[in-house]
Amino acid sequence: MTPKTLRGALYLAGFIIGAGFFGLPFAAREAGFFVTLTFLVLGLGLVILIHLAFGEIVLRTKEEYGFFGYVEKYLGRDMRNFAIISGMAGILGTLLVYIILGSNFISILIPFVSIKQSIFILSLLGLVILQRGLWFSSKVEVGGTVLLVVVLILLSLISFSHFEPQHLIRGSFSSIFLPYGIALFSLIGSSAIPDLVKIFSRQRGSIRPAIILGSLIP
Repeated sequence: MTPKTLRGALYLAGFIIGAGFFGLPFAAREAGFFVTLTFLVLGLGLVILIHLAFGEIVLRTKEEYGFFGYVEKYLGRDMRNFAIISGMAGILGTLLVYIILGSNFISILIPFVSIKQSIFILSLLGLVILQRGLWFSSKVEVGGTVLLVVVLILLSLISFSHFEPQHLIRGSFSSIFLPYGIALFSLIGSSAIPDLVKIFSRQRGSIRPAIILGSLIP
């Protein structure tokens, strides 16, 4: 595996890991650990197929589009309009979750920073990263992903002393389908595929391993 393939995989993984990821412990507590794990495994297989299929569409299309452009080209204008409405609702909801989580995390880590100041800091950082372009944002994504994985490993090691076996079998039957949406939301990253193809300059041999690894890491 080349460093470029690993960088592409980390870019996709960084795009995927987010708010849904932090919702999984709640889902596991309510529905049960093994139920949540089952949804994650099944969801992972489905998501990898979706990512590879969309990657193939992007590779076989000579023109370069965003996600909605591909929907219009292959499914028509009506489906594109539907996808835009659905996508915008999803994006706004996701951004709202990120702002709430991110601002709370910053306020916890830096007690003298208020929630409003945290929101301003997050918005300013996002603006700076966007203005620097795709290549810079991919590097930030890779660095952030590596840092996040390291922190999560450390937190897991520290938290292991509080582990109790009965937590694995707890859960409510009424919440059995609760992990479904959270699991898919925590694994899907289709919107990043067109940018991933651009990063690799349409090198098919590098894109497929990057997509598979980038989907597996989360």
